[in-house]
Amino acid sequence: MRDVPGLNGLYASERPDFMILGVQKSATTTLFDVLNGLDGFSGSSQKELHYFDSDFNYQKGMGWYLDFFEQEKVGVKRFEATPSYIYMRDVPGRIHKDFGAMKFVVMLRDPVKRCFSAWNMFRTFNSNKQTAEYIYDTYIKDSNSGSREALRQLLFAESFPTFEQCVNEDLFRRQSGAADEEPSFVRRGFYYEQILRYLEFYNLQDFLFLEQDDFSKDPAGSIDVVLDFLGIDSRADLGIIPQVSNKGDYDGVAMDAHTDVFLKLYDLYNEPNRQLFSLIGKEYPWNASWLTL
Repeated sequence: MRDVPGLNGLYASERPDFMILGVQKSATTTLFDVLNGLDGFSGSSQKELHYFDSDFNYQKGMGWYLDFFEQEKVGVKRFEATPSYIYMRDVPGRIHKDFGAMKFVVMLRDPVKRCFSAWNMFRTFNSNKQTAEYIYDTYIKDSNSGSREALRQLLFAESFPTFEQCVNEDLFRRQSGAADEEPSFVRRGFYYEQILRYLEFYNLQDFLFLEQDDFSKDPAGSIDVVLDFLGIDSRADLGIIPQVSNKGDYDGVAMDAHTDVFLKLYDLYNEPNRQLFSLIGKEYPWNASWLTL
């Protein structure tokens, strides 16, 4: 870990106090909304800023980034949530260069379920041209060039690829060492190697790891864990907590038809998951027990 001050001193009163890194399709939006509704917290005006993961946005500079945070509020914990920050290679170094010290909340999810949920999300986007155009304009058009074009083709494909096709194509990209980081259905699930990239700059105690199923079962308890991590003594009065669900809207999808692909992915992720659990000191029941075999 390198110890450099970055721009931390210049932006000490304006910068975010922590970041929700991801992972994609793991209830980061729910976590963002719950925290943003609590006294003492102030989330960015737009949830996904895509500053550190987009060359185009990053070149706009720190002033552009900080404009998304309310500077009038004093004594609050400022934060943002961009799920691709944990996955994109350049992000850890950029955050450390610009801010130095930082705290990170990482929401994890069974990588096989996450992969399928991401495929279903893009399939749903693709089914409605107006939705696809909105997603492209809002989240994709400013991404890096190779990834941008690949995602554009996926969003507007006349015949959307099957889950198995998307898995196999992304496996090929991983095996061939493709430079473009998107589409990333399978590659986003290798959490261990993604966290290792952060540990080149940060220590493990700078991270809090939550798991989507645990958050779904006990959101209030999970929020208390976040407060402890951030050094906040008071307990959260959450009121009505948004529903958290692991189940996407899989309309028209026969889950049983994908069993072989699910099993293939569980085998693929088995060793990386074991390494992850050893690293973070937590183990999650990410296995095929939910499948009808």
